[in-house]
Amino acid sequence: MNLPPSILDQSPIINNHTPARAVIGDPRQVRERPPRLREQFNADELMPLTITGGYASRLRSYELPAREFTLQ
Repeated sequence: MNLPPSILDQSPIINNHTPARAVIGDPRQVRERPPRLREQFNADELMPLTITGGYASRLRSYELPAREFTLQ
């Protein structure tokens, strides 16, 4: 049976094709990157945008960073 590669196997693809302004990673990376982006681009605000498969996963994709920034 041919199964698609796991997300970990795709990490070189993701890393090579991700815009410099994207925030992707573990909780620590997601917490540390936005302030650097704000400074780099001299931004007044940052707006999250997640691309997921369905409502539950989209909701979860906003809950996780909210927890890191203590917005919950």
